[in-house]
Amino acid sequence: MATPQWIKNLGGHAGELYVAAELSKRGIPNSLLPENFSDDDILAGKKDGTDVIFIQVKSCHPDRSKSFILSDAAEKWIRAGENKFVVFVWLGSLKDNEPPQYWLAKKKDVGKACVSHSAHGKDNWERRFYPKDLDPSWKNNWELFRKYMVDDLIRKEKIKLHKAIEQVLKKIGRPMTTREIAEKINYGGLYRKKDGSPVTDYQIHGRTKNYPHMFCRTGSMVSLKSEDHVI
Repeated sequence: MATPQWIKNLGGHAGELYVAAELSKRGIPNSLLPENFSDDDILAGKKDGTDVIFIQVKSCHPDRSKSFILSDAAEKWIRAGENKFVVFVWLGSLKDNEPPQYWLAKKKDVGKACVSHSAHGKDNWERRFYPKDLDPSWKNNWELFRKYMVDDLIRKEKIKLHKAIEQVLKKIGRPMTTREIAEKINYGGLYRKKDGSPVTDYQIHGRTKNYPHMFCRTGSMVSLKSEDHVI
């Protein structure tokens, strides 16, 4: 028997509420948008109104489906503004009492993923993504919204650059170039320079060189060093 549409709608609403709660927990003011508001579900930003963002939530209930379904229209998101984001919410199985899981990305990056999808250019409107298909760096990437947090919360969570590098390498799980690391740190707002400028690959080079007990270097490639082996 097909799942009634109103139950599917409740699943989508649950995902929006989960995201709203996570934003609120991080001190980011937010509000659910009207149901017929095209392509966006949550309005959020800084309390002083200087920065506003729009978030679209895509939910998946694993007891009913195993994938997130987007359409070919999402390919146009490659032109989305810098203040547009997407959060994928895996609602968690009721049968197994699972908690929700999240993947967060800039909307334009999700658009790029849709263009790279195997269905692109074919007579198929679906852009279906299983959790394994999503960029691993998107998972639990709440750092993406760091700039919208209140300053006192940012200060409490501020980490050193070498710790930010370590965090990126652990999350990705493979050696990366200094440029890739810099891009991930800037993308997620993991580290803030005093002048507000982005971290460069040259800084990653210098910092990893200063921590030989933590990092292994091969040219521009950087990997984590453990007590027993290189990760």
